[in-house]
Amino acid sequence: MIKTSVPYLVYNDDCKEALSYYVDIFGAEIIEEITFEDMGFIEELDRKSCIGHSVFKLGQSLLYASDAIEKENFQNKTKNTTNIYLA
Repeated sequence: MIKTSVPYLVYNDDCKEALSYYVDIFGAEIIEEITFEDMGFIEELDRKSCIGHSVFKLGQSLLYASDAIEKENFQNKTKNTTNIYLA
């Protein structure tokens, strides 16, 4: 039986800025931050510092966040939908 879920926020190459905003505004704590370069995945060199996966704590809750790996696919899918997933 599922007792909890973890929201997974997916961004369009601005995850790092969003995380910084959450720290500044809400006092969030970044627990883990892994870039595309750290993961060994570099689709485009200018995206190597994009976030491949992160974990942050907001109050008592943990949340995950990353930038979309397949940028074009992500942009097509999110035109009329949310980009928050429950994992």
